[in-house]
Amino acid sequence: MPSLVSNQYVTADQSGASALSATRATASTWERFIIRQKIGESQGVYSIKAASNGKYVRVGGDGALVNDGAVENDATGFRFVKA
Repeated sequence: MPSLVSNQYVTADQSGASALSATRATASTWERFIIRQKIGESQGVYSIKAASNGKYVRVGGDGALVNDGAVENDATGFRFVKA
């Protein structure tokens, strides 16, 4: 997922302790995500799973996106809109 602002790829650290950030020039394992319909949610709500550690992305207490959800229920549901 490249950022439209910086043209850098969103990265998810293996530990899940750091917020997702758009800081990589090329995409590798840390910059890969699995996006799918979130189980139990209405049509158009998706979960995001980081390939770097197999954890789900959620909104942390400070509002930052972190990849530390152990199961899909931990994941925040996301809707994608055309820019």
